This record gives sequence, structure tokens and C-alpha cells, in this order.
Amino acid sequence: MSRTTESTLASLAGGQWGMLTAAQASAQGIARSTLLRREQAGTLERVRHGVYRLPGAPVNRLDDIRAAWLATAPGVPAWERLTAPDVVVGGAAAAWAHEVGDLYPSPIMLYTTTRRQTKHDDVRYSTRRLPAENITLLDGLPVTTRERTIADLLVEPGVDISLVADALRDAERADADIDTDHLISLLDVHAKRLGYASGASLYEHLRSLTRVDEERLRNLLVHTNLPDLVESLANDRIQAVLAPLLATLVDSEHMADVLAPLRASLLAGLNEQVKAAMMPAMRIKIPAIDIPGMKVPRVKLPADLLSQIQLPPSTEAALAKLAMTPIPTLPPATRTRLAELTKAISAETAPRPKRTTRQGSTPNLPTNPLKSPDE
Repeated sequence: MSRTTESTLASLAGGQWGMLTAAQASAQGIARSTLLRREQAGTLERVRHGVYRLPGAPVNRLDDIRAAWLATAPGVPAWERLTAPDVVVGGAAAAWAHEVGDLYPSPIMLYTTTRRQTKHDDVRYSTRRLPAENITLLDGLPVTTRERTIADLLVEPGVDISLVADALRDAERADADIDTDHLISLLDVHAKRLGYASGASLYEHLRSLTRVDEERLRNLLVHTNLPDLVESLANDRIQAVLAPLLATLVDSEHMADVLAPLRASLLAGLNEQVKAAMMPAMRIKIPAIDIPGMKVPRVKLPADLLSQIQLPPSTEAALAKLAMTPIPTLPPATRTRLAELTKAISAETAPRPKRTTRQGSTPNLPTNPLKSPDE
């Protein structure tokens, strides 16, 4: 093969993952017989009908998908098809490209803007006009975004909801910056068919199946001082609620003594509820590393971390309403019980007076049982 022919093939393959099509080579004046002779000599590898790979080009897990995409417009170089892609990889093939889920792309799903047919069993076409925001490029290959891919898997043949949850799980674990709002809007289309009220409820179910939040929570509980922050925050909130209620029953001097045992009691109940809520997370087993003399360090989180967490709008509205509402008057029975409790606590915490004797009086001393009264 002449140096010119070889450089032409290298130029074509350079922007197409080391691959080229017979139609592209023909457009550059290279006969198909030349490609056939090179294939027979082992200096050109046939990937699929009409698509070849140059020797030395790195093999990639996406090569079958890339070759199938190239074959949909064999006469056009890949770089000329990226501005407004006419064919986009979707479904399980897109999940494979994003490395999410446990689905092997067979057949390869390709979304096209116009109706197409194929004689190849390993490719399936679906006519869809995708918005630009639902398409991304992975190393020059047009693929549906992670959000669109996860939603489209719900209609992929042979895929159940647990496999879709696996794809969401992998995307979350990879910190793929999933656009949750956009994903929910895409799930809306499928929610009613699958028995869910909305895309939001379908997303909640998928998210619960991933168990990524349980894993993250367990890591935080084990490796950080989050429990200490929660206890500190709960302690401050409990005091803020109790202090106004006790102000009319306890003088300020004894307020701290009364609050301490009340807080302890309430925090003990809170801890039990937290433990019960965390049980699913605590069931996740992580092998322990037992090295004598070493302990897993606990990362200290910022002290104001919890106060910086953005709450859902509905929760923010409820808190704002609660803050504006004055504390209601306690029922008489509650006030009586609270008064009894604070009185008992005050009595227990108040210093006991020392026993003294009046001047000139003789204290009652114990008599010696060995002496008679007459002695």
C-alpha cells in the first residue's frame, strides 16, 4: 500500500477512535479491494460490515457501539455529525457508555430523527427527536444524558425497575452530578403507567432501591462527628423550646438545674428514635480493618454544618410559620404536672442545709449501751 493511501486511512481513523468506513475510504479514492487485501493480510481489522480499525488503535469497551453509530452514515466523517446529531445512542447502550447499571447493550439502541430500518440483528432503531439538553458527547459519541438514559430504561425491553434503580445507584456513586429536577420531569411520562402518582414518587421509589443514602449515612456516622453535631443541635433546640415554657414556673437561678435533667430525658428518647431510624443503614456491613494500636480517625465536620443544610421549601415554610406562631397556653393539667416535676427537680438539686445546734444546748448523743442509766 502506498504511503499516500496509508496516511489517508490514518487521517480518517484519527478522529474516529482508530476506525474508518469503507465509504469514507472510497470517497478518498481508496478502492474496497484495497481494504479487503489489507484485511486478509492482517493489517486492517474488520469491526463490523463496512467498518474497519487500524492496527495499534486501542481497543475500547465502546467499540461495537461506536462502529454501529459510524455505520448509520458511513460516508460522513464522525466530526461532521456532532453539531446536530442525526443518530444518538440510547437505552441500555447509553447506560453502558455512561457505565451505569448492569445491562449489556444487545441490541444496540439508536435514536434517529427519521425512520430507519436495518438488516442487522444487533442494532435497533427508534424514531425520536431529542431536545439538545438530552444529548451529550462522550469522547465524540452522541449519547443520551444520564438523566434521559435512566428514564428511557423504563421502556427498554426486558428491563425491570430494579435494574433502573441500579443505573441511578451507579450514577450517584460516581458523583455524576445528576440533575434531579430534570430527571423527575422525565420520569413523569412513565409514572402513571407504572402505578405511581407522579415522577417525584417514582423517583423516590427508585432512590430508595439504590440504598446510596443509607451507605452515605453510615459512613458519616462511622467516620465523622455527625452524631455529636446532631446531639448538640438537639440540645440547643430543646433548651430553646423548654426555657419559655418553664419561665413562669422556675426562677432564673434554678433554670439551669431544671433544664439539665429534662434535656437528658428528652435526648435519651430522641436517641432511641434515631437508632430505630438508622437500623437499615447499620445493617450494611463493611469489613473492619483491625490493626493493633490504630483507630479509624473521626473527621470533624464544621460546627455550623447542619444549620447550613438547605431544607425543602415546604419544610422552610413550616418552620417560618412555627417561628411566627406564639407558644400556646398550656392546659391546666399540663402546667400542674410540669410544676410538680420542676419542684421535684429543684428539691433534688438544691443544696441541703447543714445540721446545726443552738448555742448552749446539748446535742442528742448516742448513749453507751454498756453503761447503765444510774452510772
